[in-house]
Amino acid sequence: DQTSEKESVNLSFTQRYSTSPSTDDVFNSWRLSGGVNRQLRKKVTGSASAFYGQGKYVSLNIKDQLIGISSSLGYDISKNVRGNLSYTYSQTASNFNAREYRKNAVSLGISTEF
Repeated sequence: DQTSEKESVNLSFTQRYSTSPSTDDVFNSWRLSGGVNRQLRKKVTGSASAFYGQGKYVSLNIKDQLIGISSSLGYDISKNVRGNLSYTYSQTASNFNAREYRKNAVSLGISTEF
């Protein structure tokens, strides 16, 4: 939803059945996510989002719990060139210990549109 001229928010729910290249099983999962995007200055945008979800491999009885957050800043360098700095944290907890992980990622990039 567009809450103001400079801000938008979103909320979504996803239910998915997907296959995995590493197992001969179907992953039945759901995810709830939300975020906000805001024009901070004339050339600067910011965004933040978070998600929570759960999933289960049907035949293997592996259950995962997924959580994550993300934030980013964008800067319009010129009409067609944009810089971006982002941070993402994600975590998976599972009843199968080998599947558990925590991940921190920082990205810096430049993109162009034409």
